[in-house]
Amino acid sequence: MLYEQIKTEEQIPLHSACRVLNVSRHAYNNWLEQPSEPTEDTLTPEVIRIAQENLSYGYRRIKEQLKIENFPANHKRVLQIMRKNHLTVKIKRFKHCTTDSNHSLRTYPNLIKELAVVRLNQVWVSDITYIQLATGKMVYLATVMDRFSRRFLGWELSENIDALLCVNALQMAFEEREGINLAGLILTRTEARNTQATNTCTSSK
Repeated sequence: MLYEQIKTEEQIPLHSACRVLNVSRHAYNNWLEQPSEPTEDTLTPEVIRIAQENLSYGYRRIKEQLKIENFPANHKRVLQIMRKNHLTVKIKRFKHCTTDSNHSLRTYPNLIKELAVVRLNQVWVSDITYIQLATGKMVYLATVMDRFSRRFLGWELSENIDALLCVNALQMAFEEREGINLAGLILTRTEARNTQATNTCTSSK
């Protein structure tokens, strides 16, 4: 680098060196005033410390933190140090799974395949999907809807896709229709009209 050549050749007057190399003296002086990048031996423990204190930090954020703490470093060097010390952040990918068709559980007949839905509380349909919250976290959403009115009666959010997720959504639906005779109610999955239902049941509540 030209600036480094000028600095090395100290026996040559500064104005002469700058003129020969076509370098601005002002730019050279600014370069001299910049803090030099620390060596890898100095930088490594600082990178390790920041990474251990902030487990979600990637190399860019660690570089910025080093700059704040007066340890200027190139982001490529920070990434190299992190890789050497196995500090790179591994992003956990959200793997969604809302339906498991590969099971040996009993399947039930589709009670609404040819059924005309003509009144409230004749058929409720339930489903599970996944959504991303504003925080970036992925969660499961269970819903229960009245097939006739298309109104959602119950819902539940959870990080886990389990029986409690569905039970809580169903319980909310029962509370919504509290005091109403639900005899003969059919609860089924949303897609049961087109495929064989695996969780169709009738209610005598």
